[in-house]
Amino acid sequence: MQARSSQHLDVFSPDAQLSGAGAALPMRLNLPLLFVSWVLVLCAAPGLAGVVYTIDVTDHQTSEPTTHQQHMRAEGKLIEIEVTGQGQPDGRVIFRGDRNQIIIVDDANKSFSTVDREMLAGISAQVSTALDQARKALENVPEDQRAMLQEMLDQNMPPGASERPEVRLESTDTTGTHLDHPTRQVLVYVDGKKRHELWITPWKNLDHGEDIEDAFLELSVFFRDMLDAVTEMTGGEPPKVAGTQGQIFDYLDQLDGFPVITRSFDDDGELTGESTLRSTKRHVLDPDAFEPPSGYKQRHIFQQ
Repeated sequence: MQARSSQHLDVFSPDAQLSGAGAALPMRLNLPLLFVSWVLVLCAAPGLAGVVYTIDVTDHQTSEPTTHQQHMRAEGKLIEIEVTGQGQPDGRVIFRGDRNQIIIVDDANKSFSTVDREMLAGISAQVSTALDQARKALENVPEDQRAMLQEMLDQNMPPGASERPEVRLESTDTTGTHLDHPTRQVLVYVDGKKRHELWITPWKNLDHGEDIEDAFLELSVFFRDMLDAVTEMTGGEPPKVAGTQGQIFDYLDQLDGFPVITRSFDDDGELTGESTLRSTKRHVLDPDAFEPPSGYKQRHIFQQ
């Protein structure tokens, strides 16, 4: 052990030291060894120091519950979420917080779509313009036909905000533990019915949790804006992205922590799906994991 300690201290010269708190701090650098250290750092630069979350996803809608694993990878402002099973094509959802962009990768069709803030603004503008044009056209329609056309317009235009599902979060006094982390229960009600049961732990309890908290919160806001814009454009239900786990991003910024367990329920209160954080592991991530794969065809998000 003494030999290992001596080799470590060779990085510095013992000739000049500072004293304090009962310990001596060597001051003069061994430049050759420092140079070698910098070379090693530069060689490792293409990798990103991040964290991998392994999540068990259980489908309770089959005759026998089936479980598969998904992974989320995060580093800084970058997040990648695997999408597997649950009747959806295999793929990934990538959030580039550095670009304010979501990339949806469809591995089954070797294609990808991108959504950014500029596109969201464009969608809202298109819907607003279409509504204005329709209202002006109605003004020139004879009164005996106006009621019928207004009814047709109401049926085909996107629903108003008052008709969209009402989401309510309820924090309970129930607590627990998961992976040795303290958790608290939050219930999610949609139009008055319990749809999700979440078990939340503070970000600081997760590996790199506090480092990537901002990226997840930015994703939550972007994700909600994206769903709102797509719903406006299509006039239908918000699309489900990334399965049960993906649904939490609609309100993750309101949870004050990360849901390590998510349970979903149907109209009758029956359990339909469950996602459980199984492990977190620090890992050097490939920067290409946060980009569309080479050779994949880009499609518009509304293209079938």
